[in-house]
Amino acid sequence: MKLKRLVLPLILMVPLLFGCHKEELTPTPLIYGSVDKANSYQEITYERAALMIRTNAQNLVLAVGDLSGTCACWGQFELVLQDYAINNNVIIYAIDYFSVIVKEDKLGLTLIEGTPAIHIFEQGKVKQLKVYSNQNTDPIFTDGVAFKTWFESHTIKPVIMYLSKSQLDEMLLEEGHEFMLYYTRYTCPHCQIFSFSDEVINYFNDKKDQEMKVGLYAIELGGYNQAAMTHKARGDNPDTPDLETDYWDGFSYVDDGSWQMLKFELGMGNLKPDTDEDGKYIINEIPTTERGKKNRYELLATNHDSWFGKGVGYTPSWSYVKTTGKGGMLRDSIVDFASSFDGTLTKNTTGDYVVSNSWYSAARVPHLPFLVTDGDAINDGRIVPQSDVVTQNNVSIIRSDKEVFYTFKYLRKFFNFYLF
Repeated sequence: MKLKRLVLPLILMVPLLFGCHKEELTPTPLIYGSVDKANSYQEITYERAALMIRTNAQNLVLAVGDLSGTCACWGQFELVLQDYAINNNVIIYAIDYFSVIVKEDKLGLTLIEGTPAIHIFEQGKVKQLKVYSNQNTDPIFTDGVAFKTWFESHTIKPVIMYLSKSQLDEMLLEEGHEFMLYYTRYTCPHCQIFSFSDEVINYFNDKKDQEMKVGLYAIELGGYNQAAMTHKARGDNPDTPDLETDYWDGFSYVDDGSWQMLKFELGMGNLKPDTDEDGKYIINEIPTTERGKKNRYELLATNHDSWFGKGVGYTPSWSYVKTTGKGGMLRDSIVDFASSFDGTLTKNTTGDYVVSNSWYSAARVPHLPFLVTDGDAINDGRIVPQSDVVTQNNVSIIRSDKEVFYTFKYLRKFFNFYLF
């Protein structure tokens, strides 16, 4: 299955007239799209919408209407949305009016019973809105061409494409695919801070006139992770009432061992689970007495066969892949890997902090092609100013509003090395 490379679109300035005053409104960069057609148009719960809008302040497109199918106007509009999303690698979300109207927080949505509306959010706030009207129906609710014209004048096409695990498996069967893969979870705060940061958006805006040399994809692991957590919470009995099912998104019954094996197969982790006498994957816990004695990312790699991957598998992280056509695990086709900023922070005599136990260690950096000639790549020993650190539960960590600054230092190098 060959997936086309993308050319970053130009940012268009869209003039809007307000009386005699002319105001320019920039289109919203969507950043993330989907080549997985099954996930291009998604009906979501209130909880998922609140996570994206309130917690993560994402850029997204969200339509609201009577999803039960009793409203003919919604049925027409839904077909327009599905057709555009599937054929243009765009993700459009839809939420049922009745699931929102009963909530105290309406998420900034315009809610009129029996009336479809579409919202374009930027950083968690509504930037564009269209509402259906029986008296003067806007053609975007019934006509695909009109919707395309309106939508593409108010958004910038995505550059990072979600794909499915099955699509990855298909690509492994063909030789010659080269691409970058972003491992992310919508329930991971660090992923969301990074995914929609100004650093990421501005980076791709600055490269808008350049063609990417290879594909840039993302795999969403939130459903697998939540399914495993639900399994753990209710034990081994699948008949026990579901917990946190709003986050399953249709994923099947996944236990802890299977979740860990998936991360190992994808190359994001280096800890391969053992199997019991029935062939079921099990995770061997590290003895408490051994924890903290050495770099935790090395300690977890009990069968360390690669410098790529990070312990049990952490998000956000990125790999660079070259397929051989032999199938197998994705990890066997990974040729480079980048991770988020990490390490233990220890206060020094000046009040600043020194990094140790980092994934970007002196031992690992020479094995990462994108950093092998970079004399400033080793993270251990790096000084972090006191102003960029916060202490929680007696543990010092990088402040959340500073985390992207430190991570993007590495990712910019990764992008520049392979994409442009």
